[in-house]
Amino acid sequence: MASSRLVSSLVTALVGLELMCGLYGQAGSVVGEDYPISPGDVVTLSTFDDPKGSPSTGMRVSRNGMIEHPYLGAFKIVGLTEAAASRKLEDALRGDYLVNPRVSITVISYTKITFVVLGAVNAPNTFSAPKNKRITLLNAIAQAGDFKDVANQKKVQLLRRVNGVNKAYTVNVKDMLEDSNGNLIYIQDGDTIRVKESFL
Repeated sequence: MASSRLVSSLVTALVGLELMCGLYGQAGSVVGEDYPISPGDVVTLSTFDDPKGSPSTGMRVSRNGMIEHPYLGAFKIVGLTEAAASRKLEDALRGDYLVNPRVSITVISYTKITFVVLGAVNAPNTFSAPKNKRITLLNAIAQAGDFKDVANQKKVQLLRRVNGVNKAYTVNVKDMLEDSNGNLIYIQDGDTIRVKESFL
């Protein structure tokens, strides 16, 4: 029991470090510096020392990954980080439009998934994550403050809607914690994780 709790605590620490203290990109950004821009995200665009380049109030990235630029028209930024998208736009503007363009593309809202963690965890709540970031079941439990001492780690319920039908799966998370080569379960939008108490 003590060893599994130690492994669980280590998972919590590592996941928390990854999810919560990552470096952020542009000022005002709501995503980490390694976040790839996705369709549906809302970005602001600032081009300094340019009469047409006052900060935008927010533009949504189209389904095919484009934003609308006053000089270039439709401009593709999907899959790029904020810094890489800014550099790409600077290169496109340099020469024909501006001598030394300085561009800042900032994500102010991102497409996300939501999931719920309930029961014998330290901080049950509803959580959200970028849609293009893969969140494992262990990540989700760590975000909810990890298991309480009374948690039944062998019978964690994952509730998921599949093809319009509600499904319930029972997962032995204790085995997952002890087997680093085991199969990972990734969270989907709308999932509910329910951790029951152990009365043994």
